[in-house]
Amino acid sequence: MSLFEADISSKIMKVALGQQKEIADEENTERNSIIAVFCVASALNTEEENRKAPPQHTLADIIIKKIKDNDVELPEEERHDLIKWTL
Repeated sequence: MSLFEADISSKIMKVALGQQKEIADEENTERNSIIAVFCVASALNTEEENRKAPPQHTLADIIIKKIKDNDVELPEEERHDLIKWTL
């Protein structure tokens, strides 16, 4: 292979590598844009769900409510007996 052919081959390879890099950069930009849009949409959706969601109750909250509801239904003397028994 002559020096001229090697020089041309080298220039062709440089141009081809440059084009490949451009294509890869465009694909990454496109992919990153899609990911960014997805992340924003997901964050907005989560925020909207949090606004609509009822307040979360713990198991302790539920148990205390049940005890209070049942306590109101008991006659006064049974409440005192129950309190003495639990202490």
